[in-house]
Amino acid sequence: MEGRGVAGDEFTTACAQGCPSRAITFGDAADPSWTVTKHVNNERAYHVFEELNTYTAIVYLKKVTHT
Repeated sequence: MEGRGVAGDEFTTACAQGCPSRAITFGDAADPSWTVTKHVNNERAYHVFEELNTYTAIVYLKKVTHT
């Protein structure tokens, strides 16, 4: 309505907003102004079945273990 683009982290989905552990992050992974871009570029980030050359919009972060 304002005739402008959406700024990074200007809104989120209800499920991401309601997640107390912040396990769900929403945004445009191609736009560096969104927080979700940091998760996608994290060294722990991976896609399920990536080795089969499939690509989904869902990115998972490997569990941190302290050994």
